[in-house]
Amino acid sequence: MVGLMASGKSTVGRLVAAELGLPVIDNDELLERRTTMTAAEIAERWGVARLHRRELAVLRLALRAAERSVVTAAASVADRPDVLRRLLSPHDVVLLHAAPAVLASRAEAAAGEHRRLAGDALLAALRAQAATRLPVYRAVASIEVDVGELEPGDAARLIAASV
Repeated sequence: MVGLMASGKSTVGRLVAAELGLPVIDNDELLERRTTMTAAEIAERWGVARLHRRELAVLRLALRAAERSVVTAAASVADRPDVLRRLLSPHDVVLLHAAPAVLASRAEAAAGEHRRLAGDALLAALRAQAATRLPVYRAVASIEVDVGELEPGDAARLIAASV
């Protein structure tokens, strides 16, 4: 499962896994277990570029370790489209997307520990990421779900019925 921040990858991923009776591997949680640091802590200590390299490395591990499972990828994995295409080519890939304003509102409401931006800066970042990352996600996705108007459970049922 791929998508921009706040698209619901973790939430919908868990629900899809439950619908299908499969394990879920969340990129953010796996990163934390492997490094004993949150994404925000890694970014603060070593910088965003290193965080993104680690997120991609963790995705590699998740995809190698997983037999049939639901894997949620960190949004930053789209920053390396060449690597992402190779990693995801044999898998069913679900893209969760919504308008940047919707995602910004969700991110602000969640105020998660790895959210470093807020307000206009957050919206601007999401718009920029949508411009660069959505084409990459679309290139690897076999299923696209607009989660802007859907409840997580409805999105999960739609996805489970499509895979």
